[in-house]
Amino acid sequence: MNRFLYINGSPRGEKGSSSALILEDIREILKQEGGTEEQVQSLTLPRKTGSSDSAILKKMEESDVWILALPLYIDVLPGHLTWWLREYQTFREALPDKKNIRVYGVVNCGFPEAVQNADALRVLKLFCRKSGLEWRFGIGLGMGEPYKQMHGIPLQSGMKKEILNSYKAIAADLQKKDTSDFGDFYVRIRYPKFLYKIQGAFGWVFRARQNGLKKRDLYARPLLEA
Repeated sequence: MNRFLYINGSPRGEKGSSSALILEDIREILKQEGGTEEQVQSLTLPRKTGSSDSAILKKMEESDVWILALPLYIDVLPGHLTWWLREYQTFREALPDKKNIRVYGVVNCGFPEAVQNADALRVLKLFCRKSGLEWRFGIGLGMGEPYKQMHGIPLQSGMKKEILNSYKAIAADLQKKDTSDFGDFYVRIRYPKFLYKIQGAFGWVFRARQNGLKKRDLYARPLLEA
């Protein structure tokens, strides 16, 4: 019996997180593509540590499959996620018997170019190698913010075809017996880049006005002017 662990590595947690929605969609696709989920648990890694740390590490170790979703933070992983992965690596090194765990990673970014996530996926791959985990492949997802805003659009739509195929690849990989390398995927919502850039620029202006600023304030250079 395979035990699946869906790990949300976003500092935002469950609310306002594209990562949580990505995991929700992947779980649904895995159900549709052959019922690969026998036992499922979800884990949102907390930003604050405490008495439950050891229980979280044990939960990670008891799983057979990890599906880890996270946002891109300055081209790599969020700081709190890096801390948890280091703690888990130390925890696993002390174990006398190390079970095999298959790992799939999904990194989303605000850039239209999904390849921006490549370095973060390489970090996850290196972590798996150092920890004795079986890295299968990763998915780099561009336009992470529209993913949240357009979540009501079905994955089967033309706008999300590339994303759907990458999720189906996880299901296909879980069902095959060999361990050949599947290769990473770089996908995004099919949405015009120029419209995305216009909306993004307007979003900064809108947020500035919400905080009592004007558009010209966005161009301020206080350190240089001082």
